[in-house]
Amino acid sequence: MKLFINLLAALIMAGGCSAQSGVKITKIKGGKQMTTEKLDTQRFHWNKDKNDIYTFVNYKGQKVVQRWMSDNNVYYFYETRRKEGELFEEYRRFFNDGKLNIEGNHFKNRGFSAGTWKVYDKAGKLVEVRDYDAPYKNYPWEEVRKFLERERGIDFFDKRTTVSRYVDEKHPAGWGIRYYDKKNQTFKYIGLDCATRKIVKENEFSIVRD
Repeated sequence: MKLFINLLAALIMAGGCSAQSGVKITKIKGGKQMTTEKLDTQRFHWNKDKNDIYTFVNYKGQKVVQRWMSDNNVYYFYETRRKEGELFEEYRRFFNDGKLNIEGNHFKNRGFSAGTWKVYDKAGKLVEVRDYDAPYKNYPWEEVRKFLERERGIDFFDKRTTVSRYVDEKHPAGWGIRYYDKKNQTFKYIGLDCATRKIVKENEFSIVRD
């Protein structure tokens, strides 16, 4: 199966404003909240594969994926945890010594950041809280999901379904959903505006089969 080149271009344009911003950030000064959570770096290096990835299932039944990667030449450990049948996964970033740096939740497969995230310094002290849901209070995820499942029959567990959020000076807060319509064998994109709670963009992309 081949896709038209213009399909790819159209999908990129459709999601071009998907970068999530407008996050409400609260700096914590003199706070006493601490974390002692730490990743077992020795266990990771014993079990990692050639791509510096270690995957296992923890006692909660979550699939845990740990990676060791550099960000501007500084190495961190990245971890996601998710149970089968869940749409959201836990995300954590650890300093190179294994101490927790950032924790939060996002939509599966590295989708949009959701809820409240916490940032800790190297001493384990809470220094920042980020509210990723703040710009979308008028049209929260739970209502968006119910609407699109009812009106468009979208399968959010399908690997081809991606969900993003956007807000900037030119675009009010909104949602962008790309999914595969199995019945019509087409990729579709839907844009939702949070202020009006209405669909503001809807595109369809055909697939060419051999």
